[in-house]
Amino acid sequence: MPVSSPVGQTQGFLAHGAGFFGLSFFFRRLGRLVQRMARSRGYDSAQLLAAPHVTLQMLGACQDLSGAPGELREIVLQDSALCARLVATAVKTCPECLDPAAPVSSALAGLGRPLIRSLALQAAKQLIDTPLDATQTQFLRELWFYSQAAGSLCRSLAEAIAYPDLEEAQLTGMMLNLGMLALFSAHHQDYPRLISGSLGNSKVLGEEQAGFETDHCRTGAALISAWRLDSFMAEAIRYLYLDPRACRDSAVLVRIARFAFELCKSPLTLLEDSAALGKELLDLDSERLAVAFERAAVRYRALVPFDSRQDECSREVDRICRRMNSLIFSLAELEGIRSRLAEQSDRGGTLVAARALYLHYSPAREILFFLAAPGGEQFEGSPASGQSRRLRGLSTSLAGSNLLAEALRSGKLRHSFDVSIQPLSVFDRQLLELCGTPGMAILPLRLGAQLPGAVVLGLEGPEEIETLGLPSLHQLGRAVANTFAVPADTPPLPPGEPSILPRQLAHEIRTPLAVINNYMKALGLLLEGGEHVEAIAAMENEVRRIGDILAYFTEPGEPLLKPAEEPSPAPENLVHSVAESLAATLFAPKHLEITTDCAPAILPLAANPLVIRQILVNLLKNAAEALADGGRIVVATRESLTSAGERQVIFSVEDNGPGIEAAILENLFSPVTSTKGEGHAGLGLHIVKGLADDICARVNCQSTPGHGTRFELIIPRAPKGVGSPSQRLTNDQRQ
Repeated sequence: MPVSSPVGQTQGFLAHGAGFFGLSFFFRRLGRLVQRMARSRGYDSAQLLAAPHVTLQMLGACQDLSGAPGELREIVLQDSALCARLVATAVKTCPECLDPAAPVSSALAGLGRPLIRSLALQAAKQLIDTPLDATQTQFLRELWFYSQAAGSLCRSLAEAIAYPDLEEAQLTGMMLNLGMLALFSAHHQDYPRLISGSLGNSKVLGEEQAGFETDHCRTGAALISAWRLDSFMAEAIRYLYLDPRACRDSAVLVRIARFAFELCKSPLTLLEDSAALGKELLDLDSERLAVAFERAAVRYRALVPFDSRQDECSREVDRICRRMNSLIFSLAELEGIRSRLAEQSDRGGTLVAARALYLHYSPAREILFFLAAPGGEQFEGSPASGQSRRLRGLSTSLAGSNLLAEALRSGKLRHSFDVSIQPLSVFDRQLLELCGTPGMAILPLRLGAQLPGAVVLGLEGPEEIETLGLPSLHQLGRAVANTFAVPADTPPLPPGEPSILPRQLAHEIRTPLAVINNYMKALGLLLEGGEHVEAIAAMENEVRRIGDILAYFTEPGEPLLKPAEEPSPAPENLVHSVAESLAATLFAPKHLEITTDCAPAILPLAANPLVIRQILVNLLKNAAEALADGGRIVVATRESLTSAGERQVIFSVEDNGPGIEAAILENLFSPVTSTKGEGHAGLGLHIVKGLADDICARVNCQSTPGHGTRFELIIPRAPKGVGSPSQRLTNDQRQ
């Protein structure tokens, strides 16, 4: 629709304008034109209204000081507004970190937790401060749904044609209606009323142009172009309404987006005429297209926003906004706590500050800290300035018979008012004497798998126990645990720099390993052609694996796979090689039956195969030790999709052993749980958890006493920027 220029309209009005009423009309019209021009130029990623429930998830994740980066990425990739905010901010603050193949993941890694938390708070505040009626709320739900649908479809189509940059494809799909979201966010009162056509109808472009001097394709492309990514993402938005067949010779990303846009016109049913377009644009036959469509539709079908009960939708958004308000205050409180602790220059000052904070947020009359000694096996009394020196003379191990040790082992609050634990131990009585109160409660300090210590609170009576569950105390506990996770008086290592002691140990261990390896080679020559050659080769492989494990933990700068090595093996081959290496020494002596059930054609993972192998070895070792003679172990692999559309590979180790009691299962991956002969736990599972964290994987366990146990190692497909302990340390330090 042609629009006359402001200059031409001004001259026309002046030619007719004579007298007061003519000038008054002219100035009113000129004012409206200026407002429209200002509005058309004022679109910014920071204005975008995010989906309320996703923003709430992001706020919750920002509270977790030990959350995995992959979890945050999965949350953000549910909402186009949050993705746009993150990438736009990264462009301004750390443009060198942005990877066009994975814009969201690289932005999250580059920005760090404090800035991400700030962005989440800004998004929540904007939602809370923007009044939306039922119609506007429903319109926002539709925008969010189509963004999810297009993102899922683009990712599935990219997988179907082996497009390598899946996150780029998914983000492009989510951005298809970015311009609409920008126009709605800036003009939420007018936009739904002015747009009469459906969201996929080109009629919308003319209505937008008439009402706002721009359209959503131009607005979205302009916002994305400002990111300066080496990508065709902006072009995909710019040519969204071009005849699909005119895109046949365009970039692959543009064709993926254009075809996904057509599929979104019927997001719940694959239309028959889509097959011909899929073949023409992406060379997809009808069978592969149907699989890709169904794979994407599974993820977004449950999110369909077309509900006639608009009032209920509006009430649900109000409820979410109230919860966000509460979380905002909670995060602000947490930030104040962390700032207070961060101001301290040494461990003594930190103890004083932490004690003052606990006295402020709890009803306690006295606060005592017990912090982990080097090695983490002993927990020593750590007096703050002005406290009794007797506290320094108290310590306990995790195996101790006292309330403090029990709280540390269980990871839960323990208190002296519990009649079931009477009489108290001598150690407990000494703590009560130092507290100077009738009773006490002990809260363990946890940060992920780490156990930095515990805090003892002196209380007057059992009624005060209930107040210890308040969110403010929970936040304080996490902040204090984070502060004491690394001793405050020990200077932090430079990013990527391992400590001297592990390197010295590795050097000393490698010397006898080299000697053993030489003897193995000599023995192999002596026995060449004999029946024990395979056993010698297996021993050589295990010695070499010990060296690889040492290098993994002490040489973090090394690449995952050296150039001269073979490519990463497929999951099926990894399972078979591990099972074969353990057959003679672990399974045969107890006549254990080992079965593999591996899904075929699962492609190799980007995660370090050494780490995966070591995790499987630990899990199989635990299973074998738990089983009686003649037991059975099944090792399986399969590939699946998360709700966010991420591919993941799952390794499982299942046995028919005695199972694990619920009390032990609760703290299975801590370094203190041991059930040798009865279950599968111990230090090996703590190591498994740490190795899984290094590759952004998860370990789950399901067990039924008397019926067996199943462990699952869940590895995301192609995680970027992980693979060694040093990289994880660097990310934590950056946060």
